Amino acid sequence: MRGLVALLVCAACSCSKEGPGIPLVGGAAGGPPAPAWDWWKHPSCPEGTKLADKTFANGQRQIGCDRDGREDGPFASIHDGRVHVGTKRDGARVGEWPIYDEQGGLLEVRTYDRDELVYASIVQDGAPLVARAPGACDAPDRAPGGCDEIYGYFPGIARTGVYAPDAGCVDQQWIIDCQKGGVLPPPKDVLARAGWPRAKAAARAQLALRYVEAFSDYVQLPDDAKPIAGADGSVVLDAWVTRTEPSEDPISFREHVVWTFSPAGDVTMATLERKRVTK
Repeated sequence: MRGLVALLVCAACSCSKEGPGIPLVGGAAGGPPAPAWDWWKHPSCPEGTKLADKTFANGQRQIGCDRDGREDGPFASIHDGRVHVGTKRDGARVGEWPIYDEQGGLLEVRTYDRDELVYASIVQDGAPLVARAPGACDAPDRAPGGCDEIYGYFPGIARTGVYAPDAGCVDQQWIIDCQKGGVLPPPKDVLARAGWPRAKAAARAQLALRYVEAFSDYVQLPDDAKPIAGADGSVVLDAWVTRTEPSEDPISFREHVVWTFSPAGDVTMATLERKRVTK
């Protein structure tokens, strides 16, 4: 828990003497900088590793360096026109992981600590909407058996809990700006942390998607869930999603849900149709 709270200090403000506003791309404390965006076009691997190039049935291509069966070194994943480039250590993502289009245009910036997303921002006009100053608290000391979650796109927001084998995460509490036991702010305040007020249409569409992924009851949205941004600054996300209600015999439902984001960042959700999934 101490590590999670310390991490939030850097997520909510600056731990650097230079002050806030330092862009992530170009080097972040606590992990290696990302390889060049086009490393995957001419890949090379550190001594002691060998190149592994895989293409999956869905068209995703993964290029990385293998050490004794574990990914270790530069790594790239190319799928649906997006290129994720970063470094893996013993199979886990560490340090910077920018996301580009296939022409090298920067779309998002992310930082991972042992596969845990600790910072992320949508990129607009070549710069992150939310810049992060790197500091010494980039690597949380997560306790074994915990189910802490850091909401990387929304600085200063996390949730902590204890994992129980038969019940999942229990005793969950929000941590807001390093204060345990807080209340999740209203949607427009959460979105403001991610840069909503100054985000243009394309960035707002992506922020709406990240918000629903982070704070809705649905574990994962379908790949074809595409938010639509309006000229007035609003966003609508229309998707068929699956919800499973926990019980001794879990029941799943397919639901047609529409999320509407107002220009100010208020969020409403409407369920238009619900069907039970038969086994």
